[in-house]
This record gives sequence, structure tokens and C-alpha cells, in this order.
Amino acid sequence: MALHRRAQLLHDEARAHERDLEVRTAELRRVEDRLVLAHQREVIDTERHRIARELHDSVAQYVLSAGMAVEVARGEAEGLGETGAGISLRLGTAKELSQQAVDQLRRAIYALHRTPSDTVVELPELLREGRLPPPATAGGPVRVEGEAVAFPAEAGHEVARAVGEALFNVAVHARAERAVVRLRYQPDQVLVSVADDGRGDPKELSRLLRLERGSPGDGSHRGPANIESRLLDLGGSVAFRRARIGGVRVEMRVPLPLVRPVRPGLIDQLIATRPREGS
Repeated sequence: MALHRRAQLLHDEARAHERDLEVRTAELRRVEDRLVLAHQREVIDTERHRIARELHDSVAQYVLSAGMAVEVARGEAEGLGETGAGISLRLGTAKELSQQAVDQLRRAIYALHRTPSDTVVELPELLREGRLPPPATAGGPVRVEGEAVAFPAEAGHEVARAVGEALFNVAVHARAERAVVRLRYQPDQVLVSVADDGRGDPKELSRLLRLERGSPGDGSHRGPANIESRLLDLGGSVAFRRARIGGVRVEMRVPLPLVRPVRPGLIDQLIATRPREGS
């Protein structure tokens, strides 16, 4: 009986060791799978950044150069009078298409530089990452009011590009020395404003926006319409007011909860391109 009890004890210990070994083996396999997955993600991220550099350094530059060449040719065609009117119109369309291509390239480059985990962003950080150009830098950093709301990457990018478009207009047309970017979170909406101390006229900008809505692309700069287009995709709107500091205040409103962009989700698709666990 003593030998039987001893044998039973040894058997129980062996079974316990066997179960422990099975658990450790399963843990090792999971760790191995995670290491393989991490390596795959590292390879994919490296390739994403390489593609982004190639797009920025070669393809985008070629498209920009093509747009500039088209613009030069359009100017020469306009100098021909009525003879070159039709040519100028077609070249204007080509210029507009090249601008759209550059915009899509920039969206792709932005997406490729985001890591797979960056499916949401905080808008203040996104605006600061944009390295606001003068005269915005003279107005200090982005001013934020309220509790921040996480944005899907696609939507945050659209708002940031709309702000960039407004600042571009200030830098090129307003003759301003100072611009202020303000971001305000409210329960039912997000308000973003770009105010400057330049010579712009809000009534003239509103009139220009109405004209741009009904006109086809002719290759000219369509700043107000571009801003509105980005916000409409999110269910938002844009308005032009007189700024307290003397110039124009561009008011951009985005309702909450957020509407997903109507455009093809290029950025979301690129961010979502990553290996799945267990695949």
C-alpha cells in the first residue's frame, strides 16, 4: 500500500509537471507569434516610410513641375487671344487636375507616415505638427479651449488641411503681420478659427466663395471653395467675419458626433493595412 501511494504521488507530480510544461509551451508559442508579428509590422512600417519618401521626393515633385509647365503654357495661350481661348480652357482643366493629384499625393504621404496605431488623432497636436507658417507663428501657438475630442485620422487631416489653406490665403493675399489659430471644443461641435490683422474683406471672400461654388475648375487658386469642400465632407461649414485684430476671421465649424468623410477613405485604408494577429 505504501508503494502504491508513493507511485500515485509520483504520477500526480508527473501530471502536474506535464500540465505546467503545456502552459509554458503555449506561452512560448504566443511570444513567438508576437515577435513574428512585431517583425512583420516593423518591415511594413519601414516600407511605408520608404514609399512616402519616394512619393514626396519624386512623384510629387514631377506633378508639381507638370502643373507649373501647364500654367506657363496657359499664359502663352491666353496671349494668343481668341485663337488660344480653347487651348487655355483645356490647360486650365489640366492645371486643376494636377492640383488635385498633388492633394491626393499629400494625403497619401501623410497616411503612410502615420503608424498603424494612429487611427485617431488629437486635433491640437495635428495642427502643431503642421508647423504653422508665418504670419501664424507671430500669433503664438494654437489656442485651445474645452476638452479635446479624438478625431479619426482622415477627419483630423481634413480639418488641418482646411486650416492650412486658410493660412496660405493669409500669407499670400492678406498682407498680414499676425495670425491667430483658435480651437474651441463644445458639446455639439468643434470650432476652428483663423484670424489675421491684414487687409482682407470678409464680404469679398464670401462673394468669391459663392462664385467658386458654381464655377468649374479653371486652374486658378480656389482657396475658399477648397476650405468649404473639406468641411462639407465632415458635415461642417465655413464663414468669413471681421476679426477683432482688424483683418478677416475664417470660422470653421464641424458638428459632433463626427460625420465620416464622404471622400474615399484613402488615409483610413492605408492606416488599416497591417497584418492581423494569427494571420
